[in-house]
Amino acid sequence: MNRRLWKSIQLIVVLVLVETVPSLSQPRFENADIRKRIEEIRRFKLLDYLDLEEEQAVRFVTREKNFSKEEKRREEERNKIITQLKKAVEQGSSEDELKTLIDRYTTIGKEMTEARLAYFRSLGDLLTVEQQAKYLLFEKKFKDEIRRIIRKWQMERRKRQKMNH
Repeated sequence: MNRRLWKSIQLIVVLVLVETVPSLSQPRFENADIRKRIEEIRRFKLLDYLDLEEEQAVRFVTREKNFSKEEKRREEERNKIITQLKKAVEQGSSEDELKTLIDRYTTIGKEMTEARLAYFRSLGDLLTVEQQAKYLLFEKKFKDEIRRIIRKWQMERRKRQKMNH
């Protein structure tokens, strides 16, 4: 992937962050608008990078959105279990109750892994082997770049906080 493409991704993400930073109260991006915008940018850049035909792109986006919706549902379920687990620990719940929550959490994690694998395998009828390889490379690079941008933003935020105190 060329350097200009990643610079444009970086610029867009930074602009999204600058526009929405005042609404962030935690270092993690829990803000739904930010997540949605980053996902839209990712999808747009991915489609461009994979150079999909129009029909292929429509089918790909539909499949990806369905997978993302299910993945988000599972992640929300895991987050609810974490909240329940925290409450259970604070209340001194029994080992059996804690074990049940832990088992449910790990089961959902396993389901998520299996669903990701099934999703990727399902792309075999839609993408060429080269496009599948590019898809994996793109996902890794995009996630790394987002993490790097977030880390940089957090460090700058901490610096500003220290200077203000």
